[in-house]
Amino acid sequence: MAAINVYRALGAGRALTREEIDTGRDHEVRYWSARLGCSADELKSAIRVVGRSVARVRAYVARQRKQMVRPVPRLSRFAS
Repeated sequence: MAAINVYRALGAGRALTREEIDTGRDHEVRYWSARLGCSADELKSAIRVVGRSVARVRAYVARQRKQMVRPVPRLSRFAS
């Protein structure tokens, strides 16, 4: 009896590679959220925008993080 490739059986006829994120598996969502420093919702949103590619998701999350970070205005100690 031949072994069945689980990814092929569950992946709608196409196996995912290591360079793709599988949002159907909770442990992968947790892993990639922690790895990329974002929430699960942010990760799923990024995947909806750019696809499952790890490189594209990483770049998208970094761009979003950069846009969110704003410099804090410096206050003078001597301001009245």
